[in-house]
Amino acid sequence: MLRHVIDSDAWKIIILGRENLLAQYSSTQISAKTNVFWKARTDTSVDQEEKTLVEFDPSAFRGYMTEIGGYFSGIRESLNASGKPYYELDYTEINDQERLKGLVEYLGVEYGDRLVGTIRKQNPPHILSRFSNPDTVTEEMQRLGKAAWLEGG
Repeated sequence: MLRHVIDSDAWKIIILGRENLLAQYSSTQISAKTNVFWKARTDTSVDQEEKTLVEFDPSAFRGYMTEIGGYFSGIRESLNASGKPYYELDYTEINDQERLKGLVEYLGVEYGDRLVGTIRKQNPPHILSRFSNPDTVTEEMQRLGKAAWLEGG
């Protein structure tokens, strides 16, 4: 499928990633546990996800890092080899007006003065509060040299 998209001029490619893989991992785990994968900005229901704790498994997390890292590396390598342009956006930039303007300009879409996202964040901003075993998370992030990931993202 990726080869088809890269080879066709009919498709513009956007890579939406997340530098902080701990935040992404926790969101994925919470979504799997609650079966809630996104919420509209207008949804005023109480976020069960905010109260849901997941257990951190260092081995599973390292596997996740390898899988996600390899996935995005493969996509970038294929795109760079083909010379096809793409737009890369980090999840933390989703509500950044300048980055969104750059995205819609890349897509060739008309937009008004302000772009407003329709999806709201639903997990607690403090990443350690998402886990039932925060000490294990802290130890693993320090061991991996990723202590900054504990701060958010």
